[in-house]
Amino acid sequence: MIGNTTMRLGILSLGLAMAGAAMASPTGQGTAAKENPRALAPSVKSYGFVENKGQWGSGSLFYAGAPGINLWVTSKSIKYDYYRVTQPAQWSQFGRPHLKSPAKRGGHVVELEFLGTTGTGTGQGLNAKPTMLNFLYGNGSFRDVRGFGEAKVNSLYGGVDMRVYMDNGAPRYDLIVAAGVNPNQIKFRWNGATGTQIVDANTMAFNTRYGQVSMTDLYTYQMVNGVKVAVQSAFKKNADGTYGFQIGSYDATKPLVIDPVVYSTLFGSFADLFTPGDDFALAVTNDRFGSAYLTGFSNCPRFPITNGAYDNQLLGTDAIVTKFRPDASNLIYSTFIGGDGTEQGNSIAVDSAGRATIVGTTTSITDPLSISFPTTPGAPQETFGGGADDGFVARLAADGRSLDFGTYMGGNNPPFTSEVLTSASADSAGNIYIGGYSASQDFPVTGGVLQPQAGGDYDAVMIRLNSGGFLDYSTFLGGNSTDAIFGLVANAVGEVYATGITLSQNFPVSPGAFDTTVQGQDGFVVKMNPSGTGLEYATLLGGSSADSAVAIAIDTSNSAYVVGSTSSVDFPRTAGAFDDFFN
Repeated sequence: MIGNTTMRLGILSLGLAMAGAAMASPTGQGTAAKENPRALAPSVKSYGFVENKGQWGSGSLFYAGAPGINLWVTSKSIKYDYYRVTQPAQWSQFGRPHLKSPAKRGGHVVELEFLGTTGTGTGQGLNAKPTMLNFLYGNGSFRDVRGFGEAKVNSLYGGVDMRVYMDNGAPRYDLIVAAGVNPNQIKFRWNGATGTQIVDANTMAFNTRYGQVSMTDLYTYQMVNGVKVAVQSAFKKNADGTYGFQIGSYDATKPLVIDPVVYSTLFGSFADLFTPGDDFALAVTNDRFGSAYLTGFSNCPRFPITNGAYDNQLLGTDAIVTKFRPDASNLIYSTFIGGDGTEQGNSIAVDSAGRATIVGTTTSITDPLSISFPTTPGAPQETFGGGADDGFVARLAADGRSLDFGTYMGGNNPPFTSEVLTSASADSAGNIYIGGYSASQDFPVTGGVLQPQAGGDYDAVMIRLNSGGFLDYSTFLGGNSTDAIFGLVANAVGEVYATGITLSQNFPVSPGAFDTTVQGQDGFVVKMNPSGTGLEYATLLGGSSADSAVAIAIDTSNSAYVVGSTSSVDFPRTAGAFDDFFN
């Protein structure tokens, strides 16, 4: 049977989700509005769909907050205010972000407007929350305001109701079509969005100033004897430029569910003007099953943390570790890592057992009155080394619920200098290889290594921890000026390829290397032997001006591939290169 002629009950289920961080009233279109910001205090966001009894004017029926979204339900539309509250960052010469205030707000309002509606839809709250809310203003008050688990708009169209709810923190909606009602009357458009398109039969997408929002994998089904039975369906664009749904044949005596998977390109905190914050993702990797892992840092207590995570409490600015499902539809785990200072995760590596190791920088000191960075008994360095900051290494268990090991790695660096671990790599045996830079003469090194003494203002450092988190070797690498590693990778036999920058005229290059002369600031590429006692090769890479090498990879033949930047018009190029001109 064809649903639009004999259907008794149909359900169209759609959803949107985007993480970001401004605020809009229910009447705003395309810009952030200024109506009653006090009415959107963080406590309101925890009460689900809050009914509008006049505290927000007359333009909306319900308000709800989701990560990065203020959501307004009206008698004929849903308005999504995607927003971000940011604190501008200042970047040092080594690329470390340092948070600055004050917070700034930006937003983008997109309205899902249903066309040809009755215009008289009424609001009904479902699954009432137990707590009443009171809004007190200078010119009056609104008392006994209820929050609900779901919001319903009755008679969106004649015989069509709309149910709006949250699914894992993201807003979704159902269109419920009564018996004998033609679903072809449902038409909609996206106001305030750009680039709205039907990507394919099962996918719609549009753009906001913060990224793309997609409704993907449109899946229509009916429940028959407890089993989902697929029904053909598709998004459609009407001749007048509006959009709707095309539904194939199905059993009209049973409900129909149209349910797309929703994916957003943004991820971050549920920050607002009352709880500002910022999130930085600084590194990402993946495992053999396709799950993505990221690290960086956050200073927002509403950064999305999963139940049972290793650390769910933000103390200042903490490093973050997040693991996504392979389709990025949800989080497998997400956790903070840090003490009461400032931590940032700069690199992440995952071993064959699915254990994520992050490396970075911490200012959390070891002191009876402070909360130090979490270290484990027997770690190479259980206490803070001194100075402004130390590097750190931390490995999580595969489920993200506990810490396998954690350690500081740093010395007593001079004022206004830093110790930063920038890069990490893991091998199949669970050994961890780490690169970075230090200004400390007493950075922890082991005996018999390539370079046990610091050589200049900053030296690169190379470290290997075994699978138990204990130190196999640690060495300086550098000359008489500034040297730093920004990228590192290990091969199957424990040889380490590293790249970075040097200003040292006596940087240890190999005899007959490709480039042996430093000209200002050059990139470098080195290959360390498995024991950390010597270089198998080392070369400079650059021209007559400033050059930086920032990342490295190897192929199955152990050939190295390096990327970076150059200001040198005479940077070495090969014949027939894709781009042979500096511009």
